[in-house]
Amino acid sequence: MGTQALERATQVLLALGGNQRQGLRLTELSERCGLDLSTTQRLVKGLVRLRLADRDEEKRYRLGALTFELGLAAGQSNAIVGRMRPVLQEVAQRTGDTAYYIVRSGDEVVCLLREEGHFQVRALIPAIGGRRPIGLGGASLHILSQLEERQAIIERNAGIYARYPHSTAEVVSMSATEALRLGYGISHARDIAGVSNAGIAVPNGDREPFAGIGITCISPRLTQEHCEEAIVILREALAHAGY
Repeated sequence: MGTQALERATQVLLALGGNQRQGLRLTELSERCGLDLSTTQRLVKGLVRLRLADRDEEKRYRLGALTFELGLAAGQSNAIVGRMRPVLQEVAQRTGDTAYYIVRSGDEVVCLLREEGHFQVRALIPAIGGRRPIGLGGASLHILSQLEERQAIIERNAGIYARYPHSTAEVVSMSATEALRLGYGISHARDIAGVSNAGIAVPNGDREPFAGIGITCISPRLTQEHCEEAIVILREALAHAGY
């Protein structure tokens, strides 16, 4: 497989990873990757054969079983993920909410870890392995707010932001500015109706942040008081882990 084919196959896998729950039809996949239909069809055929992709009865494609096997293997040996797990466990236990850990991947973020809290009504998102454009979600906003190319990223993601409820490039830009001022990001039902979250970037010395942690809960629960308490807990949990 040549370099171009490998890059295109990776594009397809990333697109599938960001839409694992609902899956993507061939035409949708073609549009998201900016590839013609015949090229997309040839790529997914090969990915299905290798168990890297799967097609259901409605002709929707999703990541295949082999990607999960590879992900599990990578996660077991990832020192950073291992270090963050107790951080999330502490946050989930103290807040009662779902705690998550995301890392930047180009103009997106991907969720690597999630721990459920004990509050009776739980928001079980983001999904592990789920991808979203950077700037959607509290921790993601705080990461974006500190990036030198912030505005360029927002412009590149403008069309994607518009697919989410109450999210536009202008809204994300204003929210990132507010996140920089506050020292944390907060998102009230901007990407998923009825679900809100708040979070912070993981300190990375003098360099730009590449990861973040946050909490997710049903929107009525994320009052200003609860948000501020959660941010304190997030910072304390990171400090306990040496960040």
